[in-house]
Parts: sequence; C-alpha cells; structure tokens
Amino acid sequence: PVREGLRKGQRLESPGLPAGDFAHDFNNLLTAIIGNVSFSLHLLNENDRIYNRLVEVEKAATRARDLTKQLIAFTDGGDTERTGLKEMIEDSAGFALRDSNVKYTVDIRPGTSPIDADPEQVNRALNSLIIHAGQVMSEGGSISIKTENIVVKTGSEKSVPPLEEGRYVKISIEEKGAGIQKKEPQILLDPSFTAKQSGSGFGLCRAYSIIEKYNGYISVNSKAGSGGTFTIYLPSSEKTPSSAKERLPGISKSTKRVLVMDDEEIIRDLVKEYLAHLGYSVSLTTDGEEAIKAYTEAHTTGRPFDIVIMDLTIHGGMGGKEAIVNLLKIDPYIKAIVSSGYANDPIMDKFKEHGFSGAVAKPYRLEELGGAIKKTLSI
Repeated sequence: PVREGLRKGQRLESPGLPAGDFAHDFNNLLTAIIGNVSFSLHLLNENDRIYNRLVEVEKAATRARDLTKQLIAFTDGGDTERTGLKEMIEDSAGFALRDSNVKYTVDIRPGTSPIDADPEQVNRALNSLIIHAGQVMSEGGSISIKTENIVVKTGSEKSVPPLEEGRYVKISIEEKGAGIQKKEPQILLDPSFTAKQSGSGFGLCRAYSIIEKYNGYISVNSKAGSGGTFTIYLPSSEKTPSSAKERLPGISKSTKRVLVMDDEEIIRDLVKEYLAHLGYSVSLTTDGEEAIKAYTEAHTTGRPFDIVIMDLTIHGGMGGKEAIVNLLKIDPYIKAIVSSGYANDPIMDKFKEHGFSGAVAKPYRLEELGGAIKKTLSI
C-alpha cells in the first residue's frame, strides 16, 4: 500500500515538475530584492525613517522565499543534517496556518534532542500535516504541537512497530476539531484524500514518504467529530543543533581578489558593489567559459584570484559544475563557492565532492554570502 500510494502521488505531482525551474528563476529575482535591501540596511542608520520600512520589505521577501520552497516538488537527495526543532516547528506552523483562523501552541519539552534529517524536507512534512489539521477545522479551532524524547525497545510496551530499537524524537500534532473522517492509517498514503472540497491529498503521501526516508514513522489516531493526532517519530541525534535563523557575521575590510560568475546582470552588479564596499577587488563574468579565461589569465600573470563565486546553472552557457572541473586542472587548490536557485540540487548538498569549498543557496542575504566567503578563505 505504501509504494502504491507513493506512485499515485508521483503521478499527481508530475504536472508540477517545472516548479523547480520556476523556483530557480524566481530565486534569482528574490536574490536581487533581498540582497539590495540587506545592503541598503547595511548602509543606513537604524534611526532613519526608511530603515524600518526596508526591514518590512526584507521580511516580506523572506516570506516569498518560503512560498517558493513550497513550489518545489519533493525529490530524493540532500545530505542528512542535524537540526533543532523549535524554530522549524514554529516557522512551519506559522506558515501553514497563516491564512486560517486556527490557533496553535508549540510545547518543546526541555532536553528534546535534535534530529538526523534534512530540515528542508522535514519542514515540508510538517507543513503537509499541519495544513491538513487546519483544513478539518474550517470554523476555527486549535492545534497543539508537542515534542519529547523516547526510547523504542522491541518486544516491550515501548515498542513502536515498525521502528527499530533506538532513541527517537516524538512529535505530536493534535487537532481539536472534526477529526479525520476515516479511521484507517492508510489514509496517509492515498493521494486522492483531502480534507478540502478541492485539491489533492498528495501532501500527506509526501509527508509519509519523507519521514520514511529518514527511518522514521507516522501514525494517526482519530475519531470523527472529536479531533485527531498525527504522531511523527524520527531518529534523534546527540549533536548540538544549528540555528536556522542565525545571521552569519559580516566580514571586515579586505584586499582579496574575487571572481564572480553569474548570468544575471542585476546579481553580478549587486555582488560587485557589496564586495567592493568591503574592499575586495572584483571581476565579473557571465558564464563558465569567461570565468575559465579570466582565471587562467590571472593565474599565469601572477595575480591569481583568491576566491571564485559561481552560479551552478547558466542559461545557454557553461555552468559551475563544468567550469570547476576545468578550473581544478588550472589550480588544484582553488577556493570556489557554488551558488544556485536550485536549492535541492545534489551538488549544493555535496559541493565538496564536486570540487567546491563552499555553497550558498539563492536567494541569500549579503551577510550570508559574506559569511560563506569568510569561511571559505579561512580554510
């Protein structure tokens, strides 16, 4: 039933495959918007009247970035990353219920472990489940989201079939409304099911797929007319979580030479102005061939570039994936950062395997780009 449900979901999602291309182009535009706003805030005094207005623009653009993520169909890939839950759950609930009259509470039990999972994909699973819980309460209601650590032991009262023994984080999403109108847990796997009069239920199927991918499990307990609860189990990690909202530090004045390769003029100009403001000497190129030529000339004349920033995908030209292969032949010690609006591209997750020293996903704040440059130069 699981596999059949997933196959149905894939068929239903197939018309949305171009969403990835749309997101890529839209992320380029958002990079220009968010980048220019963050640079303007960097130049302004916090007491300026326009400062707070620009802060609101930045917030709106960031919400647009989150909306774009929802357009990208779920795909396999992406390295497992250890992350905390509090901000992820609060952001996910806030986004999923933004236009509803449903209230929510988040109770993170002290000491709840981080999880071994890609936060982007777990966030999608949470979105799907919270959206569904909100949809069954069209007249309003409340959702309670709780987390706790549990230890699963096979053959005991603490067993949770089909989970293996081990430590897990349990996330409960309880809606105090109408409840799921079907009792069978298989409802999660049926893309044709939805709580709304229109639309499809492939989001629930996707949520099951994501959690299963990370050796987790979703159960559902519901009684029509008296609410219901989705319970997620994900393997826990003992590592310290990273903050999803941590703003990377800016960088101090520098005389380093930077080569930028991007086919969007507005992004090239923005990055050049920002880095020049910080003291960098910046050269711009539009595709891989130009970047290789510029890097070769600088290398042979004794004035090499200290770092290269390359867009992964160039329309009608050589992108970063091919360009880095050639640049490594010229300089095996090159320091290069890959950037892309395709945040889910496997190269962005496994950039080191492809010869890059760092990666920054579009759209980015200039502080984030600056932090990536500083980190790469220190390697």
